[in-house]
Amino acid sequence: MKKIFLLLFILIFPLFINNAQHIPSDERGDKEYRRETKLEANNVKTSIHNFAFAGRTGGEFPIDVQTPYEWPKGSGQVYCALHAMLIGAEVVDTNGTTIQIVDVPTYRTAPAGYSWSLEPVPGYLNTWGDIIAKSTIPSSWPEFWPDRMNDPTDPGWPGSWDGYFGKNVFIEGEELYYHCTDDTYDRHDYFPDSTDLTRRGLGLIIGVRSFAFDEPLLSDVIFQSYSIKNDGTKKLEKLSAAFWNADFVGGNGDSHDDLSRYSIEHNLVWSHDRDHHAPDFGSEPVGAYGNAFLKTPENIDGSGQLSISNAQYEPAGSWSFRTVSDEIIWSRLLEPGSFYEPNSVEPGEYDSFVSFGYFTLEPGESTELLFSTIFVNGPFDDPDAEYRYSELLRKREYIKKIADAGFNFNAFETEITSPAGGEILSGTVEIAWSTEASTGQASTYLFYSPDNGVTWQPAGKDTLNSGSFFWDTSTLKDGVLYKLRIMTIADGGLNITESEEVFTINNPGNGKPGIYITNPQQGEIIEGVYDIKWIGGDPDGDNCKINLYCVNNSDDQWILFAENIQNTGLYNFDTRELPNSASQILKGEIIAGQDTAIFETGTFEIFNERIIFPDTTLLVNMEMRGTGSIEIHIADENALIDHDYFISFDSEYIEDSLLYSVSDVTDNTQVISNVLVKDSTTEGPVFDGLRLLVKNHATELIEEESGWNVNSGIDTCTVREMVFEPVAYQAPVLKFERSKPADYFIEFNEVGVDTSVSGVIQGHTFPAVPVNFSVKNITENKFIDFIFVEMDTIGGNPGMLTNAGAIKDRIIFIEEGPDGAVEETYWAYLNCDDGRFPDVGDDFTVRTRKTFSKGDTLWFSMSNVTSIEKDLSGAPEEFFLEQNYPNPFNPETTIRFGITQKSVVKLAVFDILGRKVTTLVNEELSAGNYNVIFDAKKFASGVYIYKLETPGFSLSRKMILLK
Repeated sequence: MKKIFLLLFILIFPLFINNAQHIPSDERGDKEYRRETKLEANNVKTSIHNFAFAGRTGGEFPIDVQTPYEWPKGSGQVYCALHAMLIGAEVVDTNGTTIQIVDVPTYRTAPAGYSWSLEPVPGYLNTWGDIIAKSTIPSSWPEFWPDRMNDPTDPGWPGSWDGYFGKNVFIEGEELYYHCTDDTYDRHDYFPDSTDLTRRGLGLIIGVRSFAFDEPLLSDVIFQSYSIKNDGTKKLEKLSAAFWNADFVGGNGDSHDDLSRYSIEHNLVWSHDRDHHAPDFGSEPVGAYGNAFLKTPENIDGSGQLSISNAQYEPAGSWSFRTVSDEIIWSRLLEPGSFYEPNSVEPGEYDSFVSFGYFTLEPGESTELLFSTIFVNGPFDDPDAEYRYSELLRKREYIKKIADAGFNFNAFETEITSPAGGEILSGTVEIAWSTEASTGQASTYLFYSPDNGVTWQPAGKDTLNSGSFFWDTSTLKDGVLYKLRIMTIADGGLNITESEEVFTINNPGNGKPGIYITNPQQGEIIEGVYDIKWIGGDPDGDNCKINLYCVNNSDDQWILFAENIQNTGLYNFDTRELPNSASQILKGEIIAGQDTAIFETGTFEIFNERIIFPDTTLLVNMEMRGTGSIEIHIADENALIDHDYFISFDSEYIEDSLLYSVSDVTDNTQVISNVLVKDSTTEGPVFDGLRLLVKNHATELIEEESGWNVNSGIDTCTVREMVFEPVAYQAPVLKFERSKPADYFIEFNEVGVDTSVSGVIQGHTFPAVPVNFSVKNITENKFIDFIFVEMDTIGGNPGMLTNAGAIKDRIIFIEEGPDGAVEETYWAYLNCDDGRFPDVGDDFTVRTRKTFSKGDTLWFSMSNVTSIEKDLSGAPEEFFLEQNYPNPFNPETTIRFGITQKSVVKLAVFDILGRKVTTLVNEELSAGNYNVIFDAKKFASGVYIYKLETPGFSLSRKMILLK
């Protein structure tokens, strides 16, 4: 008997040891720390949510609030509404019954009101901030990283980035990192963690990294890594993960014309528009996108990585994860062996789901699922999207190799030895290169650019690592701006090399000229007399003339400032003749005979030093509803005169735009008229040596000045937020900016205290009904009309109530515009899941920042300028750093400083813990006074420190960002 017991102990004890080796963490999810952050380091832009979700969570969100997958960034052209992960496992519950548990990212709530969805772990972000931890924004990082507490030399990595590639390893681009868990999902009698019986779900922790490289050849790709960890004490024998895509190829105007396909061989699911046309894309063809799964878990039998084992294409909205059972989700979406037939799908709106079969996780074990989202385009004439599919496969091939090589972009060096810069090529030519170190068997991909690197096309590939490739140029357009790019990938990493100078392709025929402006570059700040530089010419060698234009990017009026100049590649540009602006663009036009080509730069900044007076300094009289500011800049000291001026705003000359005019009160003349207010960095036209900078406010809630009355019981409940914002359903341009902004008072009473007006919202008619509140415009001291969107009547009671999610009662304000027409302007609704509803005696005050509007006026005088102690000649008598203005601020403030001599100047901003969050200035400056704008829209509210340093001077000041 003892021998049998000993044998059983020998067999069973290792199982106890294995389970005991893993000590579950205390990471738990909390819905209050849900965050949304944009990933936008390259040509792709999307919203990342820290609960295994990307894109937008609902169609009610505008693209600038929650961004579906947009490509190219800033174009408004979208391809996918959302991308999310479902993960489930088959387990045995406390009753001995085999059940399936499936975690969903969002949309699922327990009957009691708490979350049954994946929720973020608070320890992986700055809990005081409003974004996910982002590699480029140190203020978004936590004080320490919970997953690095076991580091023996630096526990928690405080002040360091917890990167996919290691400690403080930053990619050229952006990386987001968060953890989410399923511990609140208590729908089933299953307890994954014997050390904590309050923990439910499957005991999973999912570490998610979303990253985008600002690297050549990866500009149309983003990556997401899901590290799935069994943090419980029970082995998960049969897990499966599914990925959900909501087609949006072509955008809102063409959402019924999409089709998703899949390739098991390539672990690829992809979507395209059937005819490659869409109203939202105008005359441009619609591209395609694909999710290529680069790394998947090991198959249960150890036979290799999993591939797609289930693919479904379901009508959009047909899966209600709020109500559908886990068993149905498991059997339909996660069990292997079921596939839809793409060619049998009728036109409509669909969601695609793909899953990858079964895998196993021991307690404490993790596995990774890595995928890339790839965007491509092609011609209109592309039956069955064959060209687009081939482009996806081509990109997927080298992206997979890059991932397998560990994203090591500088593993060795490659040099292009032929062709040389300035060379003229025709016919079939040899491309030659050499690799510095032996890389073993390598794959080399060759690309060419006809426009100095703006766009790239494949030239071919060499899998023999021969260092030579013969390229047929006869089918290419002639041009003078050709470049080559060579990407060599080996087991240990890769290298991407680009030819340093352009070369010409000139085959028989008439080639067109080309131009590329090299300076100024995007984001550059220029001043004084600046040398504009370009490369350009004609492939046939014909003489060329150059025209140069400039424009502010919020306007459409190009200004010609240099005409028919010689093609020398250099022009002396006097920036002092233009207004200061952070959003300037240049256009170069090259002409050779009857042929013309143009090139536009990215935005850059013109900043010439100004003496600046806030409007309050020279103020005579002001009558303004708007809460923005007007700065009076001295552009030409010699042109100043001691006159009084009157500024008036108007908004009816150009619909949905704001204009201002300036009159000389002393002479009774109008000096400038109908000037369009652009952005907060662009000065207006010059008059009498002055330029105005109007910093307008968007109409938005001032949270710190708004809220429930102090006697309201609603204010003491858990979460009962009143949201006030412009209505989100008007398109393409909201008209609310033309209505005069105001403050409001929403007072709750018995049902019948007021009655709404009927209205039609997005095709739905909402009748006039008695309600339990009234809305007063307290700026104009009058009650206003409103439409009431009644979404629920809990207990049969009408009025301002709410349910969770998108089902919210909304008060839609109706006001009179400047033309006398009434329009829907703002809406207010409760954003909450718990607490009581508004009742008699509750009231909510809405205080807003306000746009300038018609009737706002300001009168200032230049007669007392000479009494202001400012050195208008330039250099100050001593170093100084002034308090920022305004302070507190949101989101921009101006920091003014002066230096007495030419110096290397550093101006940086730090958070309250002393961590640098951004550098505003780091360059050699001439003696003088300087103004620097700090744009803090990406930062969380709080106290920040700005520090000025020169070789002989250092000073710091505090400022407050109050959102």
